Amino acid sequence: MTGKTSAVAQNGQEPVTGVLLVDKPVGQSSFAVVKKVRWLLGIKKVGHAGTLDPFASGLLVICVGRPATREIDAFMVGRKTYQAVLQLGKETETQDPEGEVTSVRPVPYCLSRKLRV
Repeated sequence: MTGKTSAVAQNGQEPVTGVLLVDKPVGQSSFAVVKKVRWLLGIKKVGHAGTLDPFASGLLVICVGRPATREIDAFMVGRKTYQAVLQLGKETETQDPEGEVTSVRPVPYCLSRKLRV
């Protein structure tokens, strides 16, 4: 044994390692999810493979333990798809849904017709 053990291994258990797929809800930051996983598992070496904004929901890849956190870069380069809902004509001070609305303009009819799916 090398003397380097995780907090869980010090408790006489096998170190916790692996990848968790978390459905992150709107309103929580990616770091808040990581912090909760650290607390639940009692292990410090936890990271995520890509940040989701607090106003975004979606799959958050959580890596637990040194072997898994070493693979974060491999997850980061993988192919991803995104789905979004846009509200045209509304501008906020922060350019996201959390900012105060600074202007509302009508969307030209020809543009709105072209964008319908």
